Amino acid sequence: MKAEKNNNKQINLVLKLGKRGQKTKGEVKTLL
Repeated sequence: MKAEKNNNKQINLVLKLGKRGQKTKGEVKTLL
């Protein structure tokens, strides 16, 4: 459970960064 919550936080952060720049979209795919 804790690990999943941490992963969700990371994904949310990357998604927020993705709104600023297109480069982070690739990082989101690797995390998912």
